[in-house]
Amino acid sequence: MNVEFQHLSPIFWKARLTDCGETVPIHFLEAPDHGPAHDHPLDFTIIVLRGGYVEHRYRPDGSYEEFVRRPGDKFVTEAHTIHRIVSMLDGLTVTAVVEGELCNAWAFYEWRDGVMFRKQHDQPDWLPVQP
Repeated sequence: MNVEFQHLSPIFWKARLTDCGETVPIHFLEAPDHGPAHDHPLDFTIIVLRGGYVEHRYRPDGSYEEFVRRPGDKFVTEAHTIHRIVSMLDGLTVTAVVEGELCNAWAFYEWRDGVMFRKQHDQPDWLPVQP
């Protein structure tokens, strides 16, 4: 089995376990995400192995639904889901991830006076999202 580690930020890193041509990403998260809400370039299924966290999933108007993710939970996050991890339940959280196909450009979101703004990860400007 081959293991490759990738540090993505001071609080988040990945391990990719590869064996017989199959790869399983394992995510390690030490603290909540203090950056803007974001989406992902692909759908993925998450299985919480250790720890846990509170996640906000945002609506276009900036309101959100709160989810508590605990060890043993398995759930899907679709590429267009705008979300953010806002607090940790028990220190280090470890998740296994089953990734889907690339289908979206990674973007960040914020709300100003009730208007949603979007910035793609590789672009400098925040642009209003038309309803």
